[in-house]
Amino acid sequence: MSEERGLEDRLSDLASVHGEADIAGLLREVLAETSGGDWRQGVQTGSGPADLVCHEYRVIIETKTRGQAEPTWPGSQVDETQFDQVARYMEALQTRLGLGNNRRPWRGFLTDGICWWGWEWRADRPHPILEVQNFRPVLEPAGFRNVVAEYLAPDERRGKPAPPDPLRPLFAPYLKELKEMLLDVETEPFFTTKLELWKQTLRGSGLLGEGSVARAHNFVEHTALVIAARLIVNATDTGVTDVDEDSLVNEVGDGFSAWLVDFPAGRALLNRLAHSVARYDWSAAGRDLLKGLYHDLIDREDRKEFGEYYTPDWLAERLVEKVLMRDTTALDEAIRSCAQSLGLSPNSRAGGGAGPAFFLLDPACGSGTFLFYLAKVVEGRIRQAHPLLEEHTRQICAHMVVGMDVHPIAVEMAQATLATALPPGPTRPFLQVFLADSMLAHRAARIRLDETMRLPTTKPDGELLIPQELVESPHAAQLIDQLVEAATAAAEGKEDPQSEYPELPGELLDQLTEVVRTEGDHVWKWYIGNNVAPIRLASGAAAIIGNPPWLVVNDTPEGTRKAQIAELAADYRLRPRNTGSARGDLAALFSARVVDLYLTEGGRFGFVLPGSAVIAQTWQVWRVGNWGAATVRFDLHETYDDMSDPPFPHAPNGACIVSGSRNTSSQDPGDWTKAEPLRVSGTPALIRTVRWVQRAPQPSPYATRFTRGAVASPLGLVLVVTPPAPGPYTGTVKVTTMASTKGKWKGVQYSNVIVEKACLLPALRSQTLRPFVCEPDAWFIAPHAENMGKFRILELDDPKFPERYGHGLEYWRRAEETYAQHRAKTAGETLSQNLDRYRTLTKQLGTDFEPGAAEDPPYSKVFYNKSGNTLRACRGSRNLLADDKLYWYVASDPSEALYLCAVLNAEWTQEAWRESKTSKMHYDLNPLKHVPVPLYDRSDPLHANIVRLAREAEQSPDASRDSLEQEVARLLPEWGPIH
Repeated sequence: MSEERGLEDRLSDLASVHGEADIAGLLREVLAETSGGDWRQGVQTGSGPADLVCHEYRVIIETKTRGQAEPTWPGSQVDETQFDQVARYMEALQTRLGLGNNRRPWRGFLTDGICWWGWEWRADRPHPILEVQNFRPVLEPAGFRNVVAEYLAPDERRGKPAPPDPLRPLFAPYLKELKEMLLDVETEPFFTTKLELWKQTLRGSGLLGEGSVARAHNFVEHTALVIAARLIVNATDTGVTDVDEDSLVNEVGDGFSAWLVDFPAGRALLNRLAHSVARYDWSAAGRDLLKGLYHDLIDREDRKEFGEYYTPDWLAERLVEKVLMRDTTALDEAIRSCAQSLGLSPNSRAGGGAGPAFFLLDPACGSGTFLFYLAKVVEGRIRQAHPLLEEHTRQICAHMVVGMDVHPIAVEMAQATLATALPPGPTRPFLQVFLADSMLAHRAARIRLDETMRLPTTKPDGELLIPQELVESPHAAQLIDQLVEAATAAAEGKEDPQSEYPELPGELLDQLTEVVRTEGDHVWKWYIGNNVAPIRLASGAAAIIGNPPWLVVNDTPEGTRKAQIAELAADYRLRPRNTGSARGDLAALFSARVVDLYLTEGGRFGFVLPGSAVIAQTWQVWRVGNWGAATVRFDLHETYDDMSDPPFPHAPNGACIVSGSRNTSSQDPGDWTKAEPLRVSGTPALIRTVRWVQRAPQPSPYATRFTRGAVASPLGLVLVVTPPAPGPYTGTVKVTTMASTKGKWKGVQYSNVIVEKACLLPALRSQTLRPFVCEPDAWFIAPHAENMGKFRILELDDPKFPERYGHGLEYWRRAEETYAQHRAKTAGETLSQNLDRYRTLTKQLGTDFEPGAAEDPPYSKVFYNKSGNTLRACRGSRNLLADDKLYWYVASDPSEALYLCAVLNAEWTQEAWRESKTSKMHYDLNPLKHVPVPLYDRSDPLHANIVRLAREAEQSPDASRDSLEQEVARLLPEWGPIH
């Protein structure tokens, strides 16, 4: 079939379809064929998906159902026309891609496949260019080609395409080649030297400890990422397609990744990759693409070992907007201050100090997601409110947006991501992304800079004295570059480098020249710049936005940094008071520390944090808002518990964002309860926020009466969940223990165990507890004895053991041996001790209750679940054991037990129970510490009616409980759902 005949057939198909999606799909095919461009369908603009977008020709096309395309007819949103819809997409793309600064204007089209309307956005204003109504020849090959050639894709308008999204198809083939090259070079000195440098770099960042990932294949993957990032930065700066090999080596031949330029095959691969990267317009990325590349190229298990998870773009964009656009006055002042510092506005003081705070800082920038959206918001604000500065947008954005991270690979990716966010320009701005510990964990609580900053060198007793004027210069980064270049030239014998760089401090230049001469020149630009950056940025940030590291403090890799962090936590009084499982989050200390160090008075902050930040007890001191020398006021927190596509699926405690401002001068510390709390639900594409109110806790007398269930473990030795079978001897049963699933106990299980029936104690488990329904389905193997009303678990050497449990003695010996082999250092000395840790099992045996109960058996023991989304309660026998996922209380009589079950199960109080949690998972005792459930009063008619309705619910648990809900609402009127 000829090419023309194939086009004729596809146009015939286009003429026969009527649906919007079908028209868009067929248009994409024929446009790709007739223009050769990269036409993408369903492109997110930031204000909804555009049907078709081609970056090469700068075109947006909105398709409509056949016969429904008309500019004045209703668009997809209320009170907008179809033209307004096209304009909305165009405006959103201008914000996301910076289209207003491009020389080639964009065009927007509206069509149903036959009727066409088109506009060109010149100086952001639409000018009509095409109006074709019922033009049937457009569906003939010649007519269609004419429309394409004249309006949609003229040759003179063609530019570079947008980079592929995702990036994996572009880079994966080169990574495969790199790994194949590894076999040829892995024993070569140039490779092994760089491999060791890579390991030292990671260890120096505190990211690689003994036993951590340090394998050659990870080294090659990191090499690919670093080179990809540097080539992207180069492509955004130069925009050239031809790549000069010598300049290319200069671009990427620094640091551990330089092994690739040390042999011919590596250089050839680098050259081909550079040409592939240069084909694309990286300013059209539209988001942080490097993050996706990292996730695609690095194995999930390796990412997990490095602790590397990154913020989704929609959440980063949302937080940046909420922090920066809440007060545009402050953002405008920051832009003006930056322009003044750079000498770009009247009364400028270029080089004369930083002036008022203007940095927008992400102190843990990762791959640069937040840096991308910070730059986009600044660019959009300049275009909107500072037209006289628009020609300097690229320079201002690069100077205002600052990132730091301890991971060297992340820093490389972040520089590339930030470069793609900047509007195109002919000059290369310095990208302020630094490899640095923004916490400055090795320093005291506050930064105090003397006249000089002392940096040790590798030579014993050697040091560089960095003068204060260099540290505080707004052009410090460029001066350091010049310093190292001048010192290198002097070390190589060039005459008087001071004459070429008269602004450099002479004493420091002499010192560095000697250091370069004796120790080499490959690290000093990096070393000085990254050490100076945190000091230079102190108290200079107008806003701090980011996602601090989500690590439990105790899980920080062993070494000096861990000890420094522990010391800082004590200094900031953020060290958790308890020593249980909630050991404190590094994110709490990190966020407090960076605000204290960098945020200016009145500056705003916003952090993505674990969901526990808004409720957990370990965050309680942090929520007071006294962070070192900084006092903060919170103004907003959003939780993402109800997201159908959560931002961090791996995080058990969910996620939230918290924002506020620094107000150290205020005499009144921040009040967390006055911050605006919102719940976010739906999907990222369609977010819905629900307002809710935090209620002050009002404790119930019952809060001190409930107790946690039996912390009996290991379950593989003591728990039975299948019904016992009759044993071979009188009074015995045959049982199988439940297989353990965690840690060193994984897989431990015993079958056909013979024990005395009296050795089994019935238990209730959380996972089988239903509201008002008590169905015991488990047993603990618990050899026990009673003396004077007190119970104990028997040890093997107790003479009562063979007397009472002679048949079970053999199993318990085997179980004790297994326990001794696997037990943790902090566990009980024997299995018997561990079975009754903290007496959580024996204290449930023989619990007294008041006589006079009207029922037989007297079901007076109340149980509710420790964890879950819904609080559930039931009552059972007093000698039924609660497992460690339950809380229990023996009521004074069955009526009180029914009363408590009614309140705990009520839908009316479920939201209050959830609000009371101090972690995303656990209720613990907090429901009764939070809600003032009154003590049961049998003489109170309301209480009596609740008991009657609860008994009915217990007998028919699936029946309607509307009447019971109404009575609980009368009992606790202030604690129902908040709308």
